[in-house]
Amino acid sequence: MKDTTSINWGLIAKKAATSDISLKEKVTACDEAVDKLIQKDLFSYNRYVEHGHAANSIVCDPDNNTKRECVSFVTNHYLGLNRHPEVIAASVRATKVYGTGTGTSAMAGGLIDSHHFLQNSLAEFVGKECAMLFTTGFTANFGFISALITKNDYVIFDKECHASLIEGILNTSAPFRSFKHNCLAKLEERLARATEKGFKNIFVIIESVYSLSGEEAPIEEICRLKQKYDFYLFVDEAHSFGIYGEYGQGLVHQKGCTNQVDFIMSTLSKTTASLGGFVACDKRYINYLRVISRPFMFQATLPPSSTSAAQKALEVLSTDNSYRLKLWKNNAYLRQALLEKGFNLGESTSPIIPVYVSDHEKLQDLCRELLNNGVFTTVIAYPAVGSTEGRLRFIVTSSHTTEQLDFAADAMTNVALELGILKSNET
Repeated sequence: MKDTTSINWGLIAKKAATSDISLKEKVTACDEAVDKLIQKDLFSYNRYVEHGHAANSIVCDPDNNTKRECVSFVTNHYLGLNRHPEVIAASVRATKVYGTGTGTSAMAGGLIDSHHFLQNSLAEFVGKECAMLFTTGFTANFGFISALITKNDYVIFDKECHASLIEGILNTSAPFRSFKHNCLAKLEERLARATEKGFKNIFVIIESVYSLSGEEAPIEEICRLKQKYDFYLFVDEAHSFGIYGEYGQGLVHQKGCTNQVDFIMSTLSKTTASLGGFVACDKRYINYLRVISRPFMFQATLPPSSTSAAQKALEVLSTDNSYRLKLWKNNAYLRQALLEKGFNLGESTSPIIPVYVSDHEKLQDLCRELLNNGVFTTVIAYPAVGSTEGRLRFIVTSSHTTEQLDFAADAMTNVALELGILKSNET
């Protein structure tokens, strides 16, 4: 494979961060890499969307002073509720009634009635007694896990867990081991060893749907291991909340495992089109964690516009299945179109559709040429994934039209053929 290290910004940054060189040398190495990418029109991370995200968006690139109308696949607004008139109206109304912010943390008096209503609604929706609200999804994972687990406990987590989960684990000082992604045999091996060592508290941490691969976790099988081993199960449902289940309660609910999962987490920035995160669990955990979790104690609470938008979005997805049905229809449609063209989508099943391209240079070229042809996505590369596991990620929403999905599939095919990613006889 061609050596593309010279323009792999992530790889260069990772090497610089672990090198025994000065900070000046580290940032210089990264600046030089970014400059090379910009010169080749390959740097996608300064691009921004004009007038907010939608299925069709105006993508601006300040590095070359261009604007392009594109079909967009970069946002996690799976149900398109960020453009729902009732959700927008609720957010605007809340700002007029409550003002723009709360000004302090929950423990210092920053809670308002809309926080109270939302956390109760979320807990009831996912089938738990209580919920704990955080200002972002990242801090929900980080703040809850770093408080829940202590240095005397043991943690086992899926190798593909989100960075927010891993940062929380690292902050506990507890011993930990990862297990091969979605591999039940490796998980059980880790559980058996931890049990033999006599840890009083063993925690297993997974995602229900993984954000970079779109793969579902074997939740039922993991829950069945509780019959043999004593452990707590924490499930991040950020990419299944609002999408799976009878009314969007999540994959845990869909699989009938709510009572076996001790802690259910999700973000509010995806299907509920707002900001924030929560963890739902039995009531007995909440009072303990509220005074142990430093992000909860010391971070300002969610602004009223965000809580009210999330509350209204929750009401919409709880009563109207049409958005979810359209999402799954779109997911099946684009997925089938890409598979028929010969693209490698891995083991994904969710509305996160990864297109794997192992050659990093071709992957970058593919992203650039797609933008030039009116399709907006981003490169997922090392260190977010393995050095040969690069991909483009297409996030399908209910807002996409069939025509837009056809347009994207055709553009992908034409560009991939030109770059030699696909062979003509494969199409």
